[in-house]
Amino acid sequence: MYINRLVFSSEHQRKSACAMPDILTEAILDALISMEEEEELVITTSVPRQLAGRIRNRIANEIPVPPISKTELSAIRSLIFWAVNDTRFFDFEMPTPTGLTAKEFNDLAAKLPIE
Repeated sequence: MYINRLVFSSEHQRKSACAMPDILTEAILDALISMEEEEELVITTSVPRQLAGRIRNRIANEIPVPPISKTELSAIRSLIFWAVNDTRFFDFEMPTPTGLTAKEFNDLAAKLPIE
């Protein structure tokens, strides 16, 4: 039995609900609506946009939005390696403002993709 089932009275209303400020929120909302239409999920709110927005915000805490491209990550990797290996730039005081030591930055850079 479905209680407070999300129902769109028209296709226009469904599309309007998907008009989101960003692609991630739109994708989340579309997935939730599709799952509900397939009866895999029951949305018990009259404001599915808020639900999608809250999920997006939780994801955004972990994944940058907009996403960082592989080229950008590769550039960051190169910059980190260059910076930590130049003692004129990365001196003994650098861990204080950055929070990481040269070794920790090297370990971080090693996690980033090579283009």
